[in-house]
Amino acid sequence: MEFSNRFECVNCSLQQWSPQKSFTCYDRAVIYLRWGSNISIALSVMASAGLLTMAGITLVFVVYLNSPVVKAAGGRQCFLMLFTLASGCCSVFLFIGKPNEVTCRVRWPLFTVSFTVCLACIFVRSFQIVCIFKMATKLPKACDYWVKYSGQYVFVFASTSISAIDCFVWMVQAPVVTVSNYNLSQKEIFPLCTTDNNISIFLSGFLYNGLLGCLCFVFAFLGKDLPKNYNEAKCISFSMVLYIASWSCCILVIVSGFQQYLPLAQALAALLSLFGILVAYFLPKCYIILFKPQCNTAVFFQSCIQDYTKNREV
Repeated sequence: MEFSNRFECVNCSLQQWSPQKSFTCYDRAVIYLRWGSNISIALSVMASAGLLTMAGITLVFVVYLNSPVVKAAGGRQCFLMLFTLASGCCSVFLFIGKPNEVTCRVRWPLFTVSFTVCLACIFVRSFQIVCIFKMATKLPKACDYWVKYSGQYVFVFASTSISAIDCFVWMVQAPVVTVSNYNLSQKEIFPLCTTDNNISIFLSGFLYNGLLGCLCFVFAFLGKDLPKNYNEAKCISFSMVLYIASWSCCILVIVSGFQQYLPLAQALAALLSLFGILVAYFLPKCYIILFKPQCNTAVFFQSCIQDYTKNREV
């Protein structure tokens, strides 16, 4: 945009515009997810509801820590999963408000690493269940090594480290995260977090977590015929499909050029991914603990295992 000072045309800044034959530059309206907007309030309510739900689930699991349902879900490892889900939920608040260097640096890595930890824990749980029921007799040494050398903790640590290093490399390569302007209209400007390799880190984090999600799905599928107490195929499949679908929509937003909607798309995708695991994995277990106590006994679990063993022998 240019305006005339009667002698020559002078360029307005990117944050300004000027009508034709005008002598003045006017500031563009800055458009972003303001805290008081209806969309931001809805996102905040959803994230807060998720945090309260996670706190409630944590309380239930603490009270019934030694019950068969909690042990089958992963025992104390469930608290790590719930903590990382809560961390991912907190990242949603960083997508609201005017972008700055701090929020630009923190929000995507916070969600990515948190979700990686949660997926790694789900994979470990699915893998161990399949090992116990199907692989212990065929590969006894492998199972012994897994237990002896704390394979579950090693895998979770290694997976988290890869994701953390990926995000760290991105932050080092882009030490200054600028707030740039996309889709400039006549009177509006859309500030967004951008870096030279913004799409590459987004895709790498998405693909890595997608790989972990696929591994979770594969081992959940292998255990589809296990006793219903240990069969998580439907739950894990639902949460993984929701994760892949939601973040695929974000990629479509980037590719299509509607990047002014990217913060909203990322916040919604994060919520859907987190709620997918919360609703599919944790809430059914809380339902059994609170409303079906007869299914939360050692006798009931043993009977299910015995029935499974008899059916396999037949």
